[in-house]
Parts: sequence; structure tokens; C-alpha cells
Amino acid sequence: MENSDFAMMPEELKDVIRSKLPPKSLARCIVVSKEWERSIGDRRLQHTHYQESKKQPMLVLLRLCQRGVWNDGEPQYESFNTVNQERPQPIADPHHVTTLPNSDFAVTSGPIRGLLCLHSDRYLVLCNPAIRKCLTVLEFEPEPPQTRKRFNHRGFLFGFDEQSKAFKVIKTEAGDHNLPWRHEIFTVQPGEVIWRQIDCPRPYTPITNSLSIEGNVYLGAVHNKTCLAVTVNLTTESILITELPTAFLLKLGITKLRSYNGQPCLVSDSAHELATTGKFKICVKDKDSGLWGEREVEVKGWREKVTGSYSFEGTIPSGELVFAKKKLETGFQMLLYYDPRMETFNEYQIQTEEDYDSAEIFLNHKPSIYI
Repeated sequence: MENSDFAMMPEELKDVIRSKLPPKSLARCIVVSKEWERSIGDRRLQHTHYQESKKQPMLVLLRLCQRGVWNDGEPQYESFNTVNQERPQPIADPHHVTTLPNSDFAVTSGPIRGLLCLHSDRYLVLCNPAIRKCLTVLEFEPEPPQTRKRFNHRGFLFGFDEQSKAFKVIKTEAGDHNLPWRHEIFTVQPGEVIWRQIDCPRPYTPITNSLSIEGNVYLGAVHNKTCLAVTVNLTTESILITELPTAFLLKLGITKLRSYNGQPCLVSDSAHELATTGKFKICVKDKDSGLWGEREVEVKGWREKVTGSYSFEGTIPSGELVFAKKKLETGFQMLLYYDPRMETFNEYQIQTEEDYDSAEIFLNHKPSIYI
């Protein structure tokens, strides 16, 4: 098609065509013309493109190097790559890999509308694996001694407000005994960062990662031996804290928050329980009632067919349960998919380029052109 033909098209048709392009290709088109640059930066096209990409969710592997390790005089890197989620294939193409300078980054959240949020003592960074770009959202000023003494822990939550169509960051700061009692939120947008105060109904200590689902950010926490589910509503900018059965926490030792059939669930280190019984327990939020309850998940054939120690990473739209091998093999990460309807297992390897100390698996990543 000639450029003149494309220029004659209605804007609505042009955006339909652009929304079908892969994120990396669309990002390269920014330099084509001022019109392309303006269109790609338009939120309407970004939202339309995201709706298209939701049809092909991806898996993100974030690999973490050991802190403070140097290799031949150069710092090692944290890196992440993306693979097809439904049927992962080994990755050898370096163009799939995005690297970050090792500045002691921690994972703030899993992928939200195509973006990963990481933070260090000095920076809050948004990363887009699909187009291999990162954006520094915040750079923190050194805190005076009196502030460091009052607030001994700082954490961040990240999510997307479905109503205002905006990304938001929540900052939590804890006083004595690591109990967060000050919460602030801001909208990610060009210009000055303006924090807004959020009231928190009670203190808590985070014990899991955060998880963003449909305009809410979830977090597993405890207070005085009581297990809690923390929910931040990004539209109302309010916090709800729900008490969970204390016996569940004491029995399982919750370590992470994952998505189970589209709902948040608290998961224990289930490797031993799986190996001995072929079952593991979760505490999941019911979609209809909104109540949290304990559930036992059976993986038929696990004891007979699976060897090694695996952790539960969540479910994908096909209904399959995804497990990651806890011990990193040299050169690759092992994944195990279980289909509860067919009671079948599929094993996949994601190739890595270097040896890393640990890795984070994020499911249901929808590539986008945000940033």
C-alpha cells in the first residue's frame, strides 16, 4: 500500500490497522512521521492496542542476579524476557531480553497492562518488556535522619484504575515494628508528582507480593498473628482489610499472592505438600460473594509423574495450572503445566543466557505500547 493511500484513510481505520501491529513494530513506527508519533502516543490507540493484545497473553521471566556481584569489572544485570504463555518455547533470541542496571531493584508488581514496576532505594521504574523500554517515574531524595528514624520501611504498590484509565502508585511507609500506617497515592502522568493521603483502617505487616486485578491491588499481610487480605480500590482510593482464618496462616506459612482462575489467592510453599499428597491449599477470594475461603487443589498424577520441587505460579485462561521448578537449572527455567480437565502434564524449558540466583515468573502478561 502506498503512503498516499494510507494518508487518505479515515483516522478510525488507521487506528484499527495500527492496533493490529506487534508492540515492537509499532514502537519503531514512531520515527515514521509526526502523525505516527502523535497517534502512537494517544491513549485511545494505546487502549485499543491493549484490547487486541489481550487475546495473546504472554509469560514474563524476570531473572535476578546476586546483589553486588561484578563480572570482569562490569556490574551484572537483572533482565526479563517474554514467551508465548499458552505454549512456551525456548528463548535464544537476545531481542526478547531486556536488561536493567543492577541498582538493587525489587519487584513492586507483576505485569499490569504490559508494564512491570520495579523500585530501589533511589528509583521507581516502569518497564515495558514488549518494546524493551524503561521509564523512571520517581527519583527519591535522600531522607533526613529524623525521617529515617520514624519510618524504617518503604514499600510500593502499582495498579491501573479502570474508571479513570490511569496508572497509579501507592506508597506505604512503616513506623516501629514494621507496621505501615502512612499511605499515599499518585497518578502516573506527565508533570509534577502530587501525592494524596489515604486512610488505612488498621496497621499491618506485608508478607506477600502485590497483585492487581480489575482496578484493585491486593496484598497478603499479618498483624498480631492474624492473617489479613489488604485490598486497595484505585478508583475510590480507599483501603479494605479483611481478616482471614488464623489457622490457615499458621498451618501453611503463606509466601506469595497469585491469580487463581482470575481471582487473587494466597499460596503457601506447596512443594512438600504436593510431593507427598498431590494436593495443596490456597485461600482464594470468591468472585460472587467477595469472601475469602480456604480451598484444596488436587493435581491428579503428581506423585506418580513429577519429580523435583515445584512452586505454584497461578492459572492461565486455558484453565491450566502453572508450576515453576524451584531450583534453577544451568541455562534454563523449567515450567510444568497441568490441565485439570484432561489430567495431563506438559513440561517446558525457557532458555536463559546466564546463570542467575533466582527468577520470578509472571503470568497473563498482555503486551502493550504504554510508556
